[in-house]
Amino acid sequence: MLLQRDYKNVHQDVQVLMRVGLIIRGPDTKLTAPWEKVIAEINLAA
Repeated sequence: MLLQRDYKNVHQDVQVLMRVGLIIRGPDTKLTAPWEKVIAEINLAA
């Protein structure tokens, strides 16, 4: 356990990333992130 993260937390993070389309599961069941970069925009005030 190199990063000392609980498996349950990693699993939840992966589920969220899959749900929003940032990682995908290929036909061989391997998880991939087919992007070179992700740009996020966050509004800080209304």
